[in-house]
Amino acid sequence: AYEEDKISEESALLYCSKRGNTSRGLDNIKKKRGEVSGPQERLAMQDNTEIRRKPRGGTPGGGLSGGAPGGSSPPPLKLR
Repeated sequence: AYEEDKISEESALLYCSKRGNTSRGLDNIKKKRGEVSGPQERLAMQDNTEIRRKPRGGTPGGGLSGGAPGGSSPPPLKLR
């Protein structure tokens, strides 16, 4: 019925028994029609070339041997 423009997408989803299958079917119909389905039109790649990681711990190279901030380290975990 949706494919023949007899009902809206909202009606199809409201009265369907299996929402996942129906959503996929509606997306396929929209794809055939050339319509955009979902948030794709708002998606864009982010340029991360300027982002630098902050060093972790107290070592200049960012290693983990510096401990927690404040100078105290939690006790090491013991495995049994």
